Amino acid sequence: FYSGCFIDLETFLEEQDYDVVLGSVHYQSFWAEKDEERTLWHGDTERVWRRYFKHVGLMADSGLFDIATHLDLPKRKGRKPSAQAIEEMVKPTLDKIAAAEMSLEINTSGLNHEINEIYPSPEILTWANERNISITFGSDAHKPEDVGQHFDQAIELAKAAGYTEYAVYEKRQKRLLSL
Repeated sequence: FYSGCFIDLETFLEEQDYDVVLGSVHYQSFWAEKDEERTLWHGDTERVWRRYFKHVGLMADSGLFDIATHLDLPKRKGRKPSAQAIEEMVKPTLDKIAAAEMSLEINTSGLNHEINEIYPSPEILTWANERNISITFGSDAHKPEDVGQHFDQAIELAKAAGYTEYAVYEKRQKRLLSL
């Protein structure tokens, strides 16, 4: 998701026979020329996180996506604002995800990145559960051997956050299964 990506997207998605549509944010500003304004890895850490969660909120508000993926991606390179700032940014975004009836992906690829931590953090996952946001699992695999990697840890994280079910999708319809 990035600002300006909506042109004909709703119509396009309606014409497809997808089981699920994932929503992710990979840029502060897709169109910016300077790395400090474009990527999630450069510039002031708190500013990057605020812009990121603003875009995740807009993505949820669009109603076009089923799952919000790797929710705290800006931490990938080990950069995090204060715990209080994260809470101030994340909770309103989770409210939007809940209102959109989206699921939240537990993404294990962070264990292969500098942060060495699953996306999202345990705190964020607990806040999501408090809002009755369903979860899914993903490994963000870029190679076949990475598919399903670290799912045992992801399931333990989900259980620690209070989850007893996870979501699966077929024809964009959510169904919950026991963990």
